[in-house]
Amino acid sequence: MSGARFAEVEPRPARLVALTIADVGLALMYGTLIGLLAVIAAALLVTEVMTGDPARVGDAIARLGVGLTLPAFAAGLLLRFLAGPVAGVLLARDELRRLDARPELIAPRRQRALVAGQKPFDGLRGLLRVLAALCGVMLFVTAIVFLMDPDDDPEIIGIVLLVMAAGLAVCILGLRAFRGGGPAWWRRLRDRVQSRRGRDRVDAAEAAEAAERADRERVAGAPMRLEAGRPGHWLTLAVVRGGRIALRTFLISGGILMAAVFIRQPCRTCSTRYWSTPVETFIDVLVLIATAVAIIGAILELGVLVLWIVRRRLRRGELAQLARLTGVSLRPSEISDELSQHPTAVLLGMGGVAAALIAALMLVPAVVEMERTDVAELAALHPAGVIALVASGVVALVSTIAIGVGHVAGVRFRNGLRARWTPGDPMPPRPATASRSSRQRSPKPTTR
Repeated sequence: MSGARFAEVEPRPARLVALTIADVGLALMYGTLIGLLAVIAAALLVTEVMTGDPARVGDAIARLGVGLTLPAFAAGLLLRFLAGPVAGVLLARDELRRLDARPELIAPRRQRALVAGQKPFDGLRGLLRVLAALCGVMLFVTAIVFLMDPDDDPEIIGIVLLVMAAGLAVCILGLRAFRGGGPAWWRRLRDRVQSRRGRDRVDAAEAAEAAERADRERVAGAPMRLEAGRPGHWLTLAVVRGGRIALRTFLISGGILMAAVFIRQPCRTCSTRYWSTPVETFIDVLVLIATAVAIIGAILELGVLVLWIVRRRLRRGELAQLARLTGVSLRPSEISDELSQHPTAVLLGMGGVAAALIAALMLVPAVVEMERTDVAELAALHPAGVIALVASGVVALVSTIAIGVGHVAGVRFRNGLRARWTPGDPMPPRPATASRSSRQRSPKPTTR
């Protein structure tokens, strides 16, 4: 490798915080969408099954829960698209420090791409474009409304016009700041990294890497089936087929719920319809079936997630074990997935944050309504609701810590694989035909 080899830049504390915040933001966005569907489904179930005060309180909880989804989604959006550029800038600074301390190490292709052009700011620029378009549309619509009826709440319309105009101006100024090659300070930092890294040095390292990879592919022979690959076949089938079944069950439950809502209220401005006893029973049965199907789909999806994690952990554990042995040779293509996928700890942490948010979207309105309700049975549940809300906060905190730990552990694990079996970047995806043919080869490992 001419004295140079590829290794990821391990995140320092500041970049680790930025990476964690960006992942938490993405988890909040996914959790908000899933939580919105869960709140609507729960509201329909409560409305159809319960009557009297419980139904009234349930409807109030659902309305407040739906209202909380917008600020939660906006918070996730801002965290994701603001922390991402910060992480990219800190990556460039971390690489400069490492070039001073370990000049023989070169960042792999994925990290080099993040410190090129305006890559760290692509998401932020896209967000600014979307916000500028929304502000422009709202400004136009508000102006039309004001011209049609100038006497209808002119103060409120004026405030909306000012807010939308200010938002549009801020978005335009932000887009101008990130036009071309990006801000001047970013261009200087990027040029410093590229000059210190050296294009010729990277080209020579990649050429040596390609030659070594080709040699390993030729000498190692057929792809090795790890011991975790024995159950890997049925685990893979279970993950794929289970995911498809879960998706179909969610679609079926959504269709049934929409049918029940249409029978009860055909349009948004229509009054609620009440039918004869057989039809009311039919609607209740529809809602119960849709809820049952949704629960089955959620259980299937959870099972698929558990199987996928087990499959990843089995493979990762055996790779770590084999890395400590001598004389074991793996083709680089066999570990390319591990070099490009997120660690399971990061994904589990994001799932925990999303689950905590989904619970909070139901628990926060429930605690508020239980505190001010005059129904004694519901008011007695207030302490339990507070405890559950605190527990969801603890889950979110632990999950956030798991995301940060997963990032550090993932970088160290991938660098260990590179140092042991392959010097550089992940292989590009293989064609489907090659993948099918490789699965039919011998499962035995080879030694060099």
